[in-house]
Amino acid sequence: MKKTKRFHVFETNKRSIAKAIGFRIVEVLVDMGIGMVLLGLNAIMALEYSILVEIACFSLYYIWERIWVKIDYGRHVHEHGKPCEECKEETNRSCH
Repeated sequence: MKKTKRFHVFETNKRSIAKAIGFRIVEVLVDMGIGMVLLGLNAIMALEYSILVEIACFSLYYIWERIWVKIDYGRHVHEHGKPCEECKEETNRSCH
């Protein structure tokens, strides 16, 4: 079996912002559609409502992403690109 290389991946603030913006554009359109269909709002009112909700959600999502960048749960930090013993064991188990 082919061994896979492990890389250090760091997420920048710009990447978090880009992800949040893309997701929120889709979310505005979905919220707008729901507002029009289920709540009977006209397109302008549905858009205004969606934009207000999304500004709040965007802010919360960005903060959430930045908090999780600081949490090590579920990932391992390696010094000098060398895997820790736990990662070595995990790699060996998956190769068998």
